[in-house]
Amino acid sequence: MSDPDYAAARELFFGYDGSHSYMSRDAVEDEYRAYGVPAEVEQRWFEALLEERLAGLHRPGNWRTVSFLQLHQRSEYLDDVAAAEPAGEWWEQCSFLEATLRYIEFTCRRFYPPERLAELCRSIARQALPLADSVPADQPPDRVDRLMQRARSLRSMLLAES
Repeated sequence: MSDPDYAAARELFFGYDGSHSYMSRDAVEDEYRAYGVPAEVEQRWFEALLEERLAGLHRPGNWRTVSFLQLHQRSEYLDDVAAAEPAGEWWEQCSFLEATLRYIEFTCRRFYPPERLAELCRSIARQALPLADSVPADQPPDRVDRLMQRARSLRSMLLAES
């Protein structure tokens, strides 16, 4: 059976970011499993999905890429994430910085030196600063303050570990 024979399964796989837990949460995992997708086909799909997500790292919505990397615990892309700038609308930029902090904290901490991660936290706080001057009326007025505080707190924690 070729990949086209699994078109509906592929659509589910891509629609749920390759996450069986997301499929389970929405009660579609049994439907997906019923297609009997071989592991090697699923691996090819995952690699294509990863490539697609990484291609979006320098475009609006790049927070989705960072969330995807965290979801799949792919810490080896830290340098790519660190090189990306927040992109898109105000809320997307905040989301990118927030997702990057989560990525550092929950995915990269065990693989990278604390000093390196602490420096990235400092960079995130600096990138967030201009966002504080332009908070849209429909956004929480303290979102950037909370983001910067979280970056400083994680930085302090990381420095204490070094």
